[in-house]
Amino acid sequence: MGRKEKTMAKRKRKSSSVSKKKRIAWVEFLKNERFHFIIGVIIAFAGIFMLLAIISFFFTGAADQSKVLNKSFFELIGSGAPEVDNWTGAGGAYIAEMLVNDWFGVFSALIPLFLIYIGLLVMRVSDFSFLKALFITAFGLIGGSITSAFVMDRINRHSHVKWGGAHGTEIERILESSVGWPGVVLLILLFILIVAVIFRKSSMYRIQETLVNSKPSFSKQEERIEIPEEQGVAGTERTPGLLQRFFAWLKKKRDTIVEPDEVNQPEEEIAGSELPLTTPERSTTSLKTPKPKNETLPDDG
Repeated sequence: MGRKEKTMAKRKRKSSSVSKKKRIAWVEFLKNERFHFIIGVIIAFAGIFMLLAIISFFFTGAADQSKVLNKSFFELIGSGAPEVDNWTGAGGAYIAEMLVNDWFGVFSALIPLFLIYIGLLVMRVSDFSFLKALFITAFGLIGGSITSAFVMDRINRHSHVKWGGAHGTEIERILESSVGWPGVVLLILLFILIVAVIFRKSSMYRIQETLVNSKPSFSKQEERIEIPEEQGVAGTERTPGLLQRFFAWLKKKRDTIVEPDEVNQPEEEIAGSELPLTTPERSTTSLKTPKPKNETLPDDG
């Protein structure tokens, strides 16, 4: 019995050491830079393929729509399936129809772009932030599909492209029934503002200057405030902002209000108060004593 227990223990130790070596080998293989590069290339090429399928869908989707609808992927690639006009074949036509019309509309192109970014990130080519790319993709899919459904579906209603996709069309319908079209417009403007601030930080400062320090473009009158020579360079001017002009208008309005005590004041008192007080000027001419013309001294003799 003792020999059997020893042999069983040896076998267990050997099997555990072999499994441990296999795990270490797998970890080393997954950490291999060559493996990362190959996986990144595959993901990037898949994203490029999907992007080409979506681009081709805008040109050939009308001809392929009757062939793709209500059919599975395997039915499309079967031997008896009709030929499609999409640049990427039946597979690309199926993927484009699903992404554009069934999902997020034209903004579904962000999905293959995100896949291309993931491929470059795995290849260690791109150093762009993953969280920032994920946020831009998710926010663009949701907000962009709603915006496209609200704007483009009204302009080009009879197109084979569902500009907002099934997601954008349904969400836009719910929003319009709950907050009306003005609320939807405000949400779209908020979406555009957030996207502008995310992509360009200078747009935030430009908006701040428009509200405070600069003159908006919709103002018809040009109001200028001349800077005194003591405070700045002579001849330079500064355009007042919205808030500054609003407070200046309030101050001007307050100054034009006449108090009731000044209205009931008698006209004589007002007229008398307006007369200038003058002090009589004193004569500064000095008194001159007349000189004797012909003075003669008395004779002694």
